[in-house]
Parts: sequence; C-alpha cells; structure tokens
Amino acid sequence: MPKIISIKTAFPTKYFSQNEVLDGLSGIWRKHFHNFERIQEIFSNAGVEGRHLVLDLVKYQELNGHKDRNQYFIKESLDLASRVLNELFIETETFAQTIGPGDIDFFQSNSITGIMVPSIEARLCNRFAFPTWVKRLPIFGLGCLAGAAGLNRLSDYLQAFPKQAGIFLSVELCSLTFRPKDVSPANIISSSLFGDGAGVVLMVGDMHPLAQLPGLRHLGGGSKIFHNTERVMGWDVEDDGLAIVLSKDVAEVAKENIPELTRQFLPQMMPQQDVSFVLSHPGGPKVLAGMQAGLDSIDSIGDEAKSFLQLSRESLAQKGNMSSVSIMHIMQKFFEHTQTSQGRELEGKSGLYYALGPGFCAEIGALRVE
Repeated sequence: MPKIISIKTAFPTKYFSQNEVLDGLSGIWRKHFHNFERIQEIFSNAGVEGRHLVLDLVKYQELNGHKDRNQYFIKESLDLASRVLNELFIETETFAQTIGPGDIDFFQSNSITGIMVPSIEARLCNRFAFPTWVKRLPIFGLGCLAGAAGLNRLSDYLQAFPKQAGIFLSVELCSLTFRPKDVSPANIISSSLFGDGAGVVLMVGDMHPLAQLPGLRHLGGGSKIFHNTERVMGWDVEDDGLAIVLSKDVAEVAKENIPELTRQFLPQMMPQQDVSFVLSHPGGPKVLAGMQAGLDSIDSIGDEAKSFLQLSRESLAQKGNMSSVSIMHIMQKFFEHTQTSQGRELEGKSGLYYALGPGFCAEIGALRVE
C-alpha cells in the first residue's frame, strides 16, 4: 500500500479575525438588512476565530465580475502553490534519500475556486524542475470533497505503479468567490466560514525507497454518491462570479449517510482492526455535529477515536473552512502529533478520514501510522 511521507500547507500572509471580516462587510449588508444582528449571530456561531485571505477586505467590494476574480485567482494561487511546494521540497532534503521535483512521476492538482488553462500544475512545471514526462491530472468540481478524494485517487495510481512518487496539490482561494451583491442566506453563511489556503501531499508507492520512512500508510478508500442531491452543495455560474449553492440539509445528510458509508467500506479497508482515530473535513459546526451523530451510531468507533474530531474544530477556528485544503491541514496536524512523545502511542494504529462535497457525495479513506 502507498504511504504519505509528507504533508505541507501554506496560507496567504493577510490574516483577519472573524470580527474584522464582519466589520469589513457590514457596510454592504447593513444597506439590505434591518436585522443585522442576525448576521452577527451567524458569524458568532460559525466556529471561526480568524482566516487567511488573499486580498485586503476593502478590495473584495471592488471585484468586478468573473474575469477580474479569476485574474486574481491565477496570480495568487500560483504564488501560494509555489510557496507550499518549496516547503515540501526543502523538508525532503533532510530525508535519507533526497527527493526533488525531478523525482515526481505523477502530479495531481485541484481547485474549485478558479479556472486556468493550462492548469496550475502545468504552469508550475515552468517554475520547478519537474520532469517533462511527468503525468498530470487536474481535478475540478469535487469541492470540499476533493482533499479526501484526491488522496484516494493518488493512492489508486501508486498501487498500479508502486516504484513511483506522486504529489497532490490543492489551492483554494474561497474568498475570491465572495459576491457583494448577493444577499442570500447561503452567501452570508459561506462568508462566515470560508478561508484561503494551499496544501500538498507527497505519497510514494510501497516499492519506492522512501516508503521505509515514517508516515501514514494508505489502506484504501471509497466513494459514495447520493442520488437526487445535486442542489445540496455546488456553484451556480453568474455574470459576476460563482454563486454558492449551500443547503441547510448538509448536516442531516451527513448524519444519515456516514454510518452506511462506514459499514460499507470499513471491512475491506481495515479488516479486524480497531478504529483508533477519525479525521474529517470540518464543513461547519452543524456539519461536524451531524458527522459526530452519525459516528455515534457505529459501535466499532469509540469515544477515543472520535476525540480526534477536535483537530477539525481547531482547524476551522484557526483557518476557517478552506474547502479541499482543510482535510490536508487536519492531516498535517495529526501527522505532526504522531511524531511527538504522546502521539507515538499511535504507531501501528489505524483510523479513518471523511469528507463531503458536491454531488452530493462522500469520500472515506483509511490510514495506518507507521
């Protein structure tokens, strides 16, 4: 089975508290709402303390149409992706066998918050010395689900090519999708939750030389699509940008479907192994509560395993919901925890990770600490 060797995340230099974001947007919304206190309540209950954003707050009110937003997306995402890749390859210099861009066989990328053709990994091949024969796979449309799905698809590839190394890069600049003229509840709620960030995962096949290093062994993954739920989450494309589709039913869908998803895939990914930890994309407080309720109905997942959902709450509080990047941030925090004296007790233990996204669908995966 493939192994995750390194996980890195990077964030824009600008950081704003939740109150600063609300103050920056209040001039827009006070014109449209007589009960602005309700918006304040939404921001207070979002579970977010602060977020990284690529632009100053006043600039978001000046964005002019989809083209303007996408030009910012191309520039800022390339710069942020370059930073996180530099961090990854600098770290790998400390490995017993150095791995650099020229040693990467498969380059998978993702974003749901902007569009570029050539895609981001192609453009990054002009900034880094990736081999000219590197296989590329850009992903679009999976939203928050893509962090988990991307790891599963990278693992699928490396099972077929066990001597190779691959990276999965995700950049989400969610703030660039903010539309000041949209006063819908979905836009207000998303404005209270989403932040910007980038993440990259280095994974190698089990016959690669670096597979002997400490890491997270990928034990398998699974996907589940729920029919006739297309309007639960996604984008509507409008003249002034991408309009969020966000149903109030997300938490209930999570609660109802996580048990079935787990029972379907757990036996094949972790036969006769206890679930020692659970990692999950945070969504928001209600989605996490729905996830918790769904997991509570599964006898094989105990309270100690579910206690790792605190990493999701911490990530949401510190960075906001970064769409697909959030699960990478949570896994990075977990990976770093396993390197501490307390976390070394998890060596040899296995657990699960989850994410939900447009479709509406879910992704599940299993990891073992080694």
